[in-house]
Amino acid sequence: MKFKFIDNYKHDNSISKMCEMLKVSPQGYYQWKYRGNNNPEYEREFLLLKIQEIHIKSRCIYGSPRITRILNKMILYSVHSLEWHVL
Repeated sequence: MKFKFIDNYKHDNSISKMCEMLKVSPQGYYQWKYRGNNNPEYEREFLLLKIQEIHIKSRCIYGSPRITRILNKMILYSVHSLEWHVL
């Protein structure tokens, strides 16, 4: 969670100073930051935001079964879109 703290306050303080204070390396911070989709915490946050977005767009009417179907369609669309870009 040290890296998350650094990320939250990077606009107010120097990254290298915060790394020094928290006894972590700046390289470790940047590796954590740019790890991308391999980060399970990032994936959970992204999924939660999508669920909230769908729920709000449905005026808080859709329940979990319908939201799950919509998410599955979104994932399928993303996969097909990616396949076309690869081809």
